[in-house]
Amino acid sequence: SREVTSVAFSPGMRLVLSGSYDNTLMVWDVATGELLRTLHGHSDWVTSVAFSPDMRLALSGSYDNTLMVWDVATGEPLRTLHGHSREVRDVVFSSDGRLALSGSYDNTLMVWDVATGEPLRTLHGHLASVNSVAFSSEGTTALSGSSEGDVMVWDVATGKWLRTLRGHAGVVNTVAFSPDGTLAVSTSWDSTARLWDVASGEEIRHFVGHTLAVFSADFSPDGQRLITGAADQSARLWDVASGQEIRQFSGHTNWLLSVKFSPDGTTALSGAEDNLVILWRAEPLEELIEWGNGNRYLPVLSCPERAQYNVEPFCDDVGDIPQPTITPTPRLTATPEVSVTVEAE
Repeated sequence: SREVTSVAFSPGMRLVLSGSYDNTLMVWDVATGELLRTLHGHSDWVTSVAFSPDMRLALSGSYDNTLMVWDVATGEPLRTLHGHSREVRDVVFSSDGRLALSGSYDNTLMVWDVATGEPLRTLHGHLASVNSVAFSSEGTTALSGSSEGDVMVWDVATGKWLRTLRGHAGVVNTVAFSPDGTLAVSTSWDSTARLWDVASGEEIRHFVGHTLAVFSADFSPDGQRLITGAADQSARLWDVASGQEIRQFSGHTNWLLSVKFSPDGTTALSGAEDNLVILWRAEPLEELIEWGNGNRYLPVLSCPERAQYNVEPFCDDVGDIPQPTITPTPRLTATPEVSVTVEAE
């Protein structure tokens, strides 16, 4: 009933999870769009949601300063994680589902044991709120983006700061690793998304096209494409290698706060301040064209439409639509004789 702040696909692509300023999480059926259950437990805005790799658990972060772990099948809360002194802005699972990572307006990141709900370590270094966090695919490295405009890289096991990625001219809203962990993307109120080399900390390129703050970004499963969502009410698909925009998705009527690729990369989700979650086709352009050619529908035009669009043949005086005239292809009734002349040597 209020703004949708975060969306997530289940690993099997059967379910979608969304979080909202109405203090709830919702579980949806991807195939039908049907709402399966609503998860109640937070006492303030739900800012971030995630599925565990085995799809049995959901994780949420809230402005009530807590994280919650949920049973997806029943919608029941299993445990509440306390440790942050201010609002929790973002949460993620590690790839094995054993750890959780959170970022907060208290300027810290926290690593959690999912099974027990106990905090394992707190990562200090940011001078402003931590708005987004990410685990690398192997779970050994973490990213964080902050309101100070910096992106930081961390060693998860020790909590040690490794390097800072600087280049944004505004608040960093989202960070994400590429599937192989070598690249990172960050988005900002400066209207850009930026691509980084994680090992060196060097900026590779930035993606320019959005006209207002970019709030979210996600890599496709093959790492070749990037989707971003922004306050200009659009989601945009980009080619990672070239930085070129592939196409735009228009349909929301307010700021896009969260975008996510499906596990197979064929579709994408967006959640926005218009209270909607939208599912989009997100294949490469060549595959989309092929799908369109294979599923196109050619309607029969009415008489007024034929006249309006100047499509011949036009209807007759009594308003009858002309029937197609089929000219049969002549068929041979006998095998023609073939004359062969053989020249003797």
